Amino acid sequence: MSSTISRPSILTGNHSPSSLRKKIEDCDWAAEIYVGIVESVQPYVDRHQTDPEWIVSRLCMHWRTHHDRTFVNGARWSHSEGKAPVPTVRFAGARDWATDYAMPSLEDLLPYSEDPRGIWLQHKEKEGTPWEWADVSVTGHIIEGINERIMTLAQKAAFLYWYLGDTKYARFAADIVLPYVHGMHHRRNPETFEDHSQAHIHGIATFEVIHERITYPLAVAYEYLLPYLNQTDADITLIQNLFRRWADRIIEGGFAHGNWNLHQAKYIVPLGLALEPNEAYNDGKGREFYVEHFTSRSTPNQACLADLVAQYDEQGVWPESPGYAFNVTDNIIEISHLVNNGLGQDPVTHFPILERAALLVSQFAFPNGRTVGYGDTGNGLPSTHTLELMIARARRLSDSETERRLTPVLQRQIHEHGYQRGKKGSILELATYVDTLHSSDDVPPTVASRTFLADTVSLILQRNGHDADTGLMASLTATRGGHSHAGGLALELYGRGFAISPDSGPGVSYWQKEHGEYYSRPPAHNTVIVDGVSNYNPHNHDYPFTLNAVDPTPARDFAASDTNSFFDVSFNEPSTDSDQRRVVGLIRSSPDSGYYVDIFRSKRRDGADRFHDYIHHNLGQSLQLKNVDGEALGLEETEGLGAVAGDQAGYDYFTEKRTAKSDENISAVFGVEIDDARKLETVVHVLGGTSRKLYAVKSPWARTTRSGSAPASLQGPMPTLIVRQEGEAWTRPFVTVIETSERGKSTVRHVDRLDSLAIDLTSVSVQSIVDNRERLDSIFSDSVGTDCHTIGDDRFQGHYGTVTLLDDDLAELYLGSGKSIGHKGFGIESASETSAAIAVTNDTIRISCESDITIHLPVSLIDSVRASLDTQNIPFTSTKMNLELKLGIGLTVLSLKR
Repeated sequence: MSSTISRPSILTGNHSPSSLRKKIEDCDWAAEIYVGIVESVQPYVDRHQTDPEWIVSRLCMHWRTHHDRTFVNGARWSHSEGKAPVPTVRFAGARDWATDYAMPSLEDLLPYSEDPRGIWLQHKEKEGTPWEWADVSVTGHIIEGINERIMTLAQKAAFLYWYLGDTKYARFAADIVLPYVHGMHHRRNPETFEDHSQAHIHGIATFEVIHERITYPLAVAYEYLLPYLNQTDADITLIQNLFRRWADRIIEGGFAHGNWNLHQAKYIVPLGLALEPNEAYNDGKGREFYVEHFTSRSTPNQACLADLVAQYDEQGVWPESPGYAFNVTDNIIEISHLVNNGLGQDPVTHFPILERAALLVSQFAFPNGRTVGYGDTGNGLPSTHTLELMIARARRLSDSETERRLTPVLQRQIHEHGYQRGKKGSILELATYVDTLHSSDDVPPTVASRTFLADTVSLILQRNGHDADTGLMASLTATRGGHSHAGGLALELYGRGFAISPDSGPGVSYWQKEHGEYYSRPPAHNTVIVDGVSNYNPHNHDYPFTLNAVDPTPARDFAASDTNSFFDVSFNEPSTDSDQRRVVGLIRSSPDSGYYVDIFRSKRRDGADRFHDYIHHNLGQSLQLKNVDGEALGLEETEGLGAVAGDQAGYDYFTEKRTAKSDENISAVFGVEIDDARKLETVVHVLGGTSRKLYAVKSPWARTTRSGSAPASLQGPMPTLIVRQEGEAWTRPFVTVIETSERGKSTVRHVDRLDSLAIDLTSVSVQSIVDNRERLDSIFSDSVGTDCHTIGDDRFQGHYGTVTLLDDDLAELYLGSGKSIGHKGFGIESASETSAAIAVTNDTIRISCESDITIHLPVSLIDSVRASLDTQNIPFTSTKMNLELKLGIGLTVLSLKR
């Protein structure tokens, strides 16, 4: 079958070997990719000249039986039967990728292996990791993984055939591609046996159509090989009919929502681009037909691009956890690039939201550049692939403005987070990424906002500072969107370069017991569990939080304070019908230090509270509980947590359980040893409460760190604090102050509760030593916010506020949300709820507010501020006690003449 299409186009587009050669000669990063491609495949190609069976015999095929029918039972392979005229391709072992067996090297594979005992593999969990025959059904994704690795070698060799014109690469690639496609052509699609529940999602090679990864390198290899295949009289019609059958199955077996769509399209489009135009086929199903399933044609199980993009919210947030969400954008941009290569169409043109989605990744990043870890994801580095492809697109279209917006974001990943261009070593990177990035020194870098709210996934992030070591950041999520967890109001905290109090991430796979009982459930999260049983199904359910108050307000430039911020959220825990409310404050005590305040209220609506458990997981190796004098509490071993005690199954994953009773203030000290040279500690100061029991336990390791966000020393079982309080925890909320520092350098010295008779008010005193000065922060949180409170020299009406003294002198009044706050002669008043602050230094008083307010200053300052008031034409009135100023929205700076 002849072709009128300019090929190859899928990956290399309009490049010729000569144009690509110049890029490789001129760009070090491109040369590194090319050398890597050659080095990865050359030994196998060289061997193939004298031993052409070696690589082919490593394919996982029915070499002996030629079975043409394969049967699966539920989510695992069952058996095969029948007889084809040629060896056929083996189907995958299981839908679940978790397995006790290690992926073997190609060199360790038995040639032409097909044995009724299974597959010869190494058991990685047994002592000595012995080799043994493994039943196919327990081998996870090993079969498909082996074939994908071999097909990727074929893709690289086929590319080198096109680039160098040397037929030895073509022979190697064709000798892999042809037996594979003939073997798949002669094997039927999988059939079900006994358990038919998952038949609708089966691919041809794997248990899910979104795992048909081998189609990508197969289609690319075929296209590069076409001249050679035509010269050697290969059955092109057979290959193309297989591609059409495969694409049909992926279209039929998917879902028209979530990330499945894009995984499907990522395989459908290359298969389609490898075909001839529609008119070449009797049924009209050719290149354009299949590509249209991405660009313009929606079906019940496969949505087109317009319907896909509609799932983003107006900010560019995709409704799934970060790893999946960013991958969706990556896939959309990459597939669009392939379509442009093959058909000259630019699907991205009509969807500006995609640029917003690409730039949004910085909002989800901790100060170390790694993403937050809620749901089925990890604290990984954001993908730069989308940025690279969009910069390449902008360069191709001579769109300098778009390129100027995108380049600084990519440059930041290079300079601050170690991104290396072309590190993955793919042909697509080599052919597509621009040779040299333009200078972006004159473009202000994109800086993540202080507060970011994503209702689409019920997530709020708040940060103070962008330095990887000293930055503060809190991430809180409830349950909304794909791959979310049942964590309630789950909090993740950053400290000293790490997600120090992390979410735990997903289990080893979604089908493993540990994922269903622990990792996706409340015990794996920093949350409060009601009666040991609060739990719910997060899959396809919507349990978001309600935002009660926040400062700074999301998507606004205004921030009342440089050093204070907070958010206040509520949640209905569905399984126990409990009200929960969490207030989190970030307090920057110096450029190098700061801490978090966590106030968690919880109660059952029916009043039948037995107890509430406050859970805090922390990276590290050790946990000590100490009283106010710094003495270790006497802890006793216990079996009092777990299913035997009536708790949910997730509690059974806690080990090394120790307990003590204490109603007093305590501190939980987590030892965090990075290496011999660097040791951190996280101190969780816990305000006392009646009828409490404390637990120090070990939790399963945080799988969010598996992406390299923490060193191996922190990838073991996590020390975990559990505070169990009998009865309700609404009028007696959990209150903690959390600081991470270099060991021995913590600033917080004492934390206590301030006296107040108000039931709705929680007031906390935090004493610190910062830069050799005594600092006192008084923190107020009112769950109602209507009453006026007087606590010592302080006054407060609102939801959240702080009063900060340095060496007994006022340093800051912060009204996060409320109508008034004051200390002695200083005060802020507003007719309606607002955020505002007064910051006092030796030579200035800085006043910021987001609405009209009244400011009170001690009358003793009148001579110090009069000149500044007169210069700025700020009217004031004075009494024997106070100066009163009426100020509008914005920042006012008064100079002090001492």
